[in-house]
Amino acid sequence: MRGSFLPFLTLLMVFTACATTREKEIRTLAREIGKAEHKLKQQTVAIFTPEIHGTSDAAEARELVELLTHEIVTGSNLKVAERSRLKDVLKEHELAQSGAADPATAARLGRLLLVDAVLIGSITGKAGKTEVFLRLVDSETALIIQTARAELPATARERQSGMANDTATQVAVKPAKRKIAERRLQANLTPQTSQGTLEANAEAQGRLTDISYRKGGVGGYHQVIGRVENIGSELMNDPTVSLQLYNSAGTLIGGSACLSPDRPLLAGQKLPFSCLFKPSADFARYEVSLDTTTRLYSSRALSLTAKDVKFRKETGSLTGEYKLSGVLTNHEETSVTYPRILVSLFDADGKFIGSASGFTVKKQLPPGASSPFVVTAYGYSLHGKPVSFEAFYSALPTRH
Repeated sequence: MRGSFLPFLTLLMVFTACATTREKEIRTLAREIGKAEHKLKQQTVAIFTPEIHGTSDAAEARELVELLTHEIVTGSNLKVAERSRLKDVLKEHELAQSGAADPATAARLGRLLLVDAVLIGSITGKAGKTEVFLRLVDSETALIIQTARAELPATARERQSGMANDTATQVAVKPAKRKIAERRLQANLTPQTSQGTLEANAEAQGRLTDISYRKGGVGGYHQVIGRVENIGSELMNDPTVSLQLYNSAGTLIGGSACLSPDRPLLAGQKLPFSCLFKPSADFARYEVSLDTTTRLYSSRALSLTAKDVKFRKETGSLTGEYKLSGVLTNHEETSVTYPRILVSLFDADGKFIGSASGFTVKKQLPPGASSPFVVTAYGYSLHGKPVSFEAFYSALPTRH
C-alpha cells in the first residue's frame, strides 16, 4: 500500500506546485497590466480572448481570460467590461475575437465598448509550457501603453495526457457530450432500508449543423458559419464553438474562439454561430468543435416576447442591408439588462445562410416593460439572399 501511495503523493505534489506557479505567473501578468491604470481616465478595460498558436486551445484561452479578469479586478483599480457585452459587440460588427489582435481594430472596438483600453495578446502552447504575450491598447490612439509576458507551466489536462497536446479537435459532425461517472451510495442496510444508486444528472448534448465556409470576405477574413443544435432533453446553458486550423500535413497551426450563442438552447432548438479568421499561407483545412460545459456567467432570462416584428430589405443600400424591427417585452418577474435579439437567416430553399444580432433601445427593462429594436444584417456577411428568419430573445439578469 505504501509503495502505491508514494507515487500518487509525488504526482499530486507536482500538480499542486505547477498550479501554484501558474497562478503566480498570471498574477504577475495582471500586476504588470495594472501598472497602466494611472494612464487611463476612467480606468476601464476590455479583455479579448488571445490568439491561439501551437498546442494551446480555446479552453485554455478562456481559462486565462477568466483568471486574468479576476486578478486584474482584485489587484488594481481597473474595471473590466463584462464578457457577454464583448461577445455582443463582436457579433454586431462581424469580427472574431482573434481579429482584435490588430491594435487598430482593438482600439475601434474599445471605443464601441466605451472603455479606455483593450487587452489583446496571444498564447503559444509548447511542450510542458505556454507562452503568454499581452498588449494593452489605448482606445483613442491605438498605441500600445503596456505589455506583459510570462511562461506558464502546462495545465493539469495537458500533464495527464503526457504532453502539451491540443485536445479540442472534435470534428463538427460528432455530437459533443460530457460524460459523468455514476457514483454508488454505500450504507449498512437494515430490512427497513431501501437500496439504490445515486442518479447522475442528465447532461446537455449538442451538435453543429448547417456548416458553411466562405473565403476572402471583408478585410481578407475567411468565415465559417453554422448552427448549434440541442439534441438532448436538457437545457444547454452556454454552448461554446471553437475553430482549429491545420496545414496540409495535419499539424495544428492556429485557431480561435468563435462567436457562439450565449443564451440557453431549449431541447431541439438551433442557434447560429460565426467564426472569422485570417489564414496563414500554409492553411489547408479547418475543424470546428462544440463544448457544452455549463459556465456560471451564462445565465440568461428567457421570458421575453416580441410584437410588430417586420423583416425587410433596405432600399437604396449599397451594402445590401436587411432590417428586423419590432418591440420586445420583458415577462420576467425581475428587471433584465441588455435585452438582445439573435436572428438566423435562411434562403428560398430554407438553407441557413447567416445571422445577425442587436439590442433594444432601452438598456434595461423592468418587469412588464417594452422597448423597440432594430437589427441589421449586412449582405456581405451572408452566404446567400435571405427570404425568411428566426428570431430569439435573451437578456442578462439585472445586478443590484
